[in-house]
Amino acid sequence: MGRASRRKKNNRSDDDQVSRSVAEQLLRDAGPLIADQERKGPLTIEALQAVLDEAAERYNMELYSVEGAQRTRCIRLLADLCSSFGDRAGFSHFYDQIDPDSADGLTPAALMSIAASNLDRWLGPDGREVPDHVWESFDKLWSTNVDEKDRPAGDAVIAHAREGSLVPNLSPLHHPAGGGEDLLLTILAVTGLLSAVWSASTNEYHNELLLRVMR
Repeated sequence: MGRASRRKKNNRSDDDQVSRSVAEQLLRDAGPLIADQERKGPLTIEALQAVLDEAAERYNMELYSVEGAQRTRCIRLLADLCSSFGDRAGFSHFYDQIDPDSADGLTPAALMSIAASNLDRWLGPDGREVPDHVWESFDKLWSTNVDEKDRPAGDAVIAHAREGSLVPNLSPLHHPAGGGEDLLLTILAVTGLLSAVWSASTNEYHNELLLRVMR
C-alpha cells in the first residue's frame, strides 16, 4: 500500500514536470511567432490559435490530443495568453474548455485569478464595454469560489470595475510605482485563490508569462 502510494505520488510529480516542460516549451516557441504575427496585424483569436498550433507542432505534439493535467495546463496557457493580450472572446472560449471538476488544481477559480491579475488589460478602457456573458462568467466564479464573509468587499470591487472607475488605477504591470499595485494585491487577497489552487509548476510558468507581458 505504501509503495503504491509513493509510486502514485512520484507519477504525479513526473506528470507535473512534463506538463511544466510542455508549457515552457510552448511559451518559448510561441513568443517569436506571436511577435511576428503582431507585426502583420491584430492578434485575433484565430491568429493566436494558429500561432499556438504551430508552436505545438514544433514541439512535436498535438495540442488537443494531450490528456489529463497536461491538456488542462495547455488550455490554461492559451487562456493566459488570450487574457494577457486583451482577447476577451478568446479568454471566454478557453475558459469554457476547463473542466470545473478538474482534480489537478487548475480549476475555474484559477482562471478567475488570471482575470483579476490581468484586469486592467482584460477589461479595456471602460469596464462597461465587456460583454454581459463575460461578466456573468466572472460573477459566477466569484460567487461559487469566494467565502461568504469575503464577498461584500469583492462585490464592491467588481461593481466599481463594471462601471469602469477602477480600470485606470489597475496598471501595476505598466506603472510599478503606481497605486494600482496595492489595489490589485487587495483583489487577489480577497479571492484567496492563488495559494489554494495554483501548484508550484503553474506559478512557475505563469510568472514567466507575466514577465513576458511586462517586457
